[in-house]
Amino acid sequence: MTDVITLRVEHRSCSIRRRLERISRGSALVGCLVVACFFEPAQGWQTDFSSRNTPSHVAEIASDAAGDVIAAGGDRNKFFVAKYDGGSGEILWKRNVDSCCRAGGLAVDGAGNVLTAGVTHSGSTGNYLFTVVKLAPTDGAVLWRYDTMGASSQSAQANDLVLYAGGDVVAVGFRKSSNAGDDAHVVKLAAMTGALVWSTDLGGTAGGSDTARGVALDTSGNVLLGGYMAQTGSGADALVAKLDGTDGTELWRTTIDGSANDDDDIRAIAVDSANDVIAAGVLKNLGSRDLFVVKLEGDTGAELWRREIDAGVEDLIRDIDVDSANDIALVGDVGTTPNTDFVVAKIAGATGADLWRHDLNGTSWSDDRGAEVAFTATGDVLAVGEMGNIDTAVDLVAVRFAGATGAETWRARLSGRGGADSYDVGLNGSTLAHAIAADADGNVLLGGTLINSLRPDYDFAVAKVDGLSGADLLAGKKLLLADTGTYRKLKMQATGGVGIAPAGPSDPRTTGAVLEIYNPSSGETASVSLPADGWSAVENQYGVKAFKFIGDSTAPNPCKALIKPNRYVKVACKGPEIAFSLDETSQGTLALQMTTGSGSEVRRYCLSFGGTVVADTLGLFAAKDAPGPVACPFP
Repeated sequence: MTDVITLRVEHRSCSIRRRLERISRGSALVGCLVVACFFEPAQGWQTDFSSRNTPSHVAEIASDAAGDVIAAGGDRNKFFVAKYDGGSGEILWKRNVDSCCRAGGLAVDGAGNVLTAGVTHSGSTGNYLFTVVKLAPTDGAVLWRYDTMGASSQSAQANDLVLYAGGDVVAVGFRKSSNAGDDAHVVKLAAMTGALVWSTDLGGTAGGSDTARGVALDTSGNVLLGGYMAQTGSGADALVAKLDGTDGTELWRTTIDGSANDDDDIRAIAVDSANDVIAAGVLKNLGSRDLFVVKLEGDTGAELWRREIDAGVEDLIRDIDVDSANDIALVGDVGTTPNTDFVVAKIAGATGADLWRHDLNGTSWSDDRGAEVAFTATGDVLAVGEMGNIDTAVDLVAVRFAGATGAETWRARLSGRGGADSYDVGLNGSTLAHAIAADADGNVLLGGTLINSLRPDYDFAVAKVDGLSGADLLAGKKLLLADTGTYRKLKMQATGGVGIAPAGPSDPRTTGAVLEIYNPSSGETASVSLPADGWSAVENQYGVKAFKFIGDSTAPNPCKALIKPNRYVKVACKGPEIAFSLDETSQGTLALQMTTGSGSEVRRYCLSFGGTVVADTLGLFAAKDAPGPVACPFP
C-alpha cells in the first residue's frame, strides 16, 4: 500500500502534493493548512509504502539531473531501490535487488543510472554477499550486478560506494579472510560492465574484525576509506587508509586508538579541496565514549589536528560534510542513555575549533540521535535524525541552520500515523535509518521509517521539502466562492498529507485554526475562525483517524471541516459571516492560508487557485486542480 502525504513543519509553512482523489463537498483549505508539512519551491510531498510489519530503513537518498528522487534501503526480507517523480512523489519504479538484507550506499551517474551497494544473501551457501548493482534510469532494470564472498565462500558485505566522473565505481565493506576474521574489502568496478578492475583487502594485526564503513575520492582519483581494524594490544582501532585509484595499492594507513583500547571507529570520511582527509567517529576512552574529528595530511596521512568532544558516556559522530571553505559540519549524539541529545555542529577546517554547535533535545526523556548532515549550495547546514517528543513518541526530525551563524532557519517533523504510539525508527527499532540530501534546485530530500499504527504497519517514507522556507505550498483540488451581496458560500478541498499528532501542538482540538482568503491583485483579505471547541476526533481501534469541525449553523462559525490525516481535507462554509466580497468583475487568482498551533509550533499552510479557472465573474469564482505555489502568496 502506498500513500503520498505531507509532513508537519515547525516555524513556517509547507507544501505537499498527493495523488488527487475525488472527495465530496468543499474541502481543501483546512487540508493544506491544518496538516503536517513539507516544503519545496514548486511543491512538496511525502510518499510512504508499507514494509509489511517488518522494520525497513532508508539507507541513502539522492536525486538525478531531472530532479527525480531515488532511495535505497531494505529490511529483513528484501534489499530494494525506488525512484520517485520529483514533482509529485509518485513511485516511478521499485526494484527488489534481492530477497534479503539491505542497501548500504547509493549514487546516480551522469546518465541517470542508479548505483547501489549493500548486502544480499547467497542461497546456495547460506552466507551473505558483498553486492554492487547498476540499475537503468527508466525502469530500474538491472544493467549489471557484482557479487563477491569471503574466503571459503564465507560472508561479505558492502557498506558504501562512490563514483568517478566517468562512471567507474569504488565500493567498500568487509569480507571473511582466510584467518577466520574479517578484512576491510575495497573493489573498483568498470562503469559499463561491472567487471572487476582491482580489489584490495586490509587486515589488522589481531586477525579480528576489520571493516571499511565509508569511502571518498580525492581530485587525483585516489581512494580514501574509513572504518575500524582489530589490532593486537589495542582492540578495535579507528582506521583511515589511502589507496591508489589506478590499481588499489595501499599508499598509507593510519590507526587511532582511544585510551580504553577498545571499540574505536570511523563512521564518516571526506576529502577537502586541498586533498586533505577529514574523518570522524568515536573513540573509546577510559570512562566514556567520545566523538572525535581528525584531519590528516592527504599525501602522508600525518595528523594535522584532532578534536574530541566528551559530553557524556554515549557520544558519537555519525556523519560529516565539508563546504567550499573546507569547514566541517558534523552530526551525531552526545550525552548518556537514556537521554542523549541530537548534536549538530560546524567546526573550522583549519584548526578544528568550534564555529557553532546545537544540542537538540526533544520534549520526552529519551534518546535523541543525529543521523546525516549535508551542506547546501549556499553553505547552510541540513541535518536529520530522531527526537523523542511527548506528543508523538519518536519523530524523524530535519533542521536547517544558517551556515555562518548556526541560527536555526526551520525544523520539520515526520510522525507515524495513528497517534502518540507512533514510533519512528530505523532497522530493528534501534539502528538510525534516516537520510538527507539536497537536489540541484536546493530542495531537501528526506528518508526514514515511520510506524503506522492505523494499519498497523511500518512505512518506508521518502519526502521532499522546500529547502529555503519550510513553507507548506499545497496543491488544491477545488475551490468555490459565491457572493450574492447578502449571502456567501465557500467550498474547498485538497488532497494530501495532514499529519496531525493527537494532543500535539498542531491538534486543532487544542489550538483551533484560522482560515484566510486573499486576493493578491486587490489586496483584500478575510478570515474565518475554526475555534478549538468545535473540533472533535473520529477514532477507530488503533487511535485517531480523523478530525472534524462543526461550527454553529449561524454566526460566528458557519463552517464544517473534515481532516483525514494523510488523505484529504474538506471545508464548507456558508453565511454572511464570510467577510470576503466578490464585487470585482474578475478575481484572477485567489490564495488561501491556514494557521494552527502556538508558540514555536505555529504552522502556516498555503494554496493558490488561478490555474484552471472554471468561472470568474462578478459574485462567483470557481477553480480546480491548482498546483502548489512557488511561494506562499500571503503578505
